[in-house]
Amino acid sequence: GGNISGGDLIPATGTVNYNGTSAQTVKMSNIYQYYNLYLNNSASATLNANVTATRVSGDIRVQSGIFSNGGYAIAGVSGKTFELADGATFLLAGTTSAFPTVFTASLGALSTVEYKGTGNQTVADLASPGYGHLILSISGTKTVAASGTGLDIRGNVTLNAGITFATRTYTHNIGGNCTNNGATVTGNSTIKYNGTAAQTIGGAAATHTFYRI
Repeated sequence: GGNISGGDLIPATGTVNYNGTSAQTVKMSNIYQYYNLYLNNSASATLNANVTATRVSGDIRVQSGIFSNGGYAIAGVSGKTFELADGATFLLAGTTSAFPTVFTASLGALSTVEYKGTGNQTVADLASPGYGHLILSISGTKTVAASGTGLDIRGNVTLNAGITFATRTYTHNIGGNCTNNGATVTGNSTIKYNGTAAQTIGGAAATHTFYRI
């Protein structure tokens, strides 16, 4: 439940679980290395350095609570999993930080990813089934990755004031509600509302602008 200090942390095949109820720092360095890294902190667990394949050689699983990248890059090992379970939240903070790479992403339908950097960020176009809930906030332009075909979002989308959402020309699937609280939306994209229950388009924005819906 506390923080790690002193000594070395050398990975074998075990798991380190940050499960405190107050804020914790997830230490990353050449002497603090992990095999499997689990996050279950209800207040927030935050990285203090980049994650590399040497520093985490197994899975990262955010099973509950809040995990923030602290603005640092996360790059794992091919074949290993970055999991975000239902009810858990992953924050991409700092300035221009990006979604974890190399890992295979596994996001629960009720999980939340928030891109909240103060600068421009690339919104990863994850393989289907994609995101649970998606929030874009703080400032800067949040641009859909150029290598994909469109976002799959099974839950709600929230676009907060201060950001520009650059959608490109893709088709984006939204299974939940869309809330625009004053963001600017650009691009010649198609927004497809494909939920199985009633969906709403709302928020604080006076108008909602789409290229194609």
